[in-house]
Amino acid sequence: MDLVAAYCDLVWDRFQTDKQFPYALNFNGASFDAAGCLQLGPDGRGLTCATFVLAIFKSVGIELVDMEGWPVRQAEDEAFLASITWAKADHLRVLKEEVAQGAHRVHPPEVLAACEFRGPTRFSDLKASSDAIRNQLTGE
Repeated sequence: MDLVAAYCDLVWDRFQTDKQFPYALNFNGASFDAAGCLQLGPDGRGLTCATFVLAIFKSVGIELVDMEGWPVRQAEDEAFLASITWAKADHLRVLKEEVAQGAHRVHPPEVLAACEFRGPTRFSDLKASSDAIRNQLTGE
C-alpha cells in the first residue's frame, strides 16, 4: 500500500503543475508513469473517478478488473450524463459520443467490490458485491 500512496502523491504533485486531468468514460487500461503523468491508450480520452483508482493500481502492477465482458449500460450512462452540470458543451458531446459508441464504464461501487477479490476480476464475479455496496450507499 505504500507504493499506491506514493503514486497518489506523485500524481497529485504532477496535477499541481499541469492543472488538468482529462475526464472520459471508457477505461482503456490507462496508468501513470514514473513522473506521475497519465498514460492513455491509443483510443483513451481520460478517466473517471473510478478509473482513476484503477489506473493508480495498474501503475503499481495491480489489475483490479478484467474488462473483457464488461457490460455496456447505455441507458444508465445516458442518465448519468444528464446529471452532469459541470461539463462544457463540447466536452459533454464527447462523453455522449462515448456512450453512443458503447462505453464500458466502470462504476465506483464496482471498483470497491473488485478490491474484495484477487484481481483482475470480471464483472460477472463482482456484480453481486457491487450491487450490495451500491444499495448501502443509496440506502436501498
